[in-house]
Amino acid sequence: MNKTAVENSINNSSDICNEALRQENKIVAEYNYVLRKFSAENLVDELLPIRNEHRKSIGDLGQLIMKIGGIPDQIPVTDIPISASLGGVEKLFGKSSAVEILKNHEVMLLEEYEARLDCRILVGDCVNIFATILLPRVQSHLAKIGKLEEIA
Repeated sequence: MNKTAVENSINNSSDICNEALRQENKIVAEYNYVLRKFSAENLVDELLPIRNEHRKSIGDLGQLIMKIGGIPDQIPVTDIPISASLGGVEKLFGKSSAVEILKNHEVMLLEEYEARLDCRILVGDCVNIFATILLPRVQSHLAKIGKLEEIA
């Protein structure tokens, strides 16, 4: 691979990882919103660890982007969740709706991460983070949220 091809591969990988970083920031905002809405209920005990894993993913992605020579997007986690920007706040009338929205966002992440692995332009460390860290985390989150759906 010539120097330009390597640089393009790194730039593409950095862009893909930054997009994942933005998605992780958005889902953290969604969890923050739901956690505030249901702060007095047992849902917090189940959702807080998942939100914290997404925060860890933000850190992991930022470190990787710097390692491959990119600059991580500096996007603060907003208090305005995705559902609010889409006019979906009305759906958050109860725990089951909140859990369903979170599940939908986790499914979206799962599909995006699988697509990133299929794109075949990622450099080695980027493939590794999607395959061995991010994707398994999201799969674990979906399993936990599936259990919450049963009790919410």
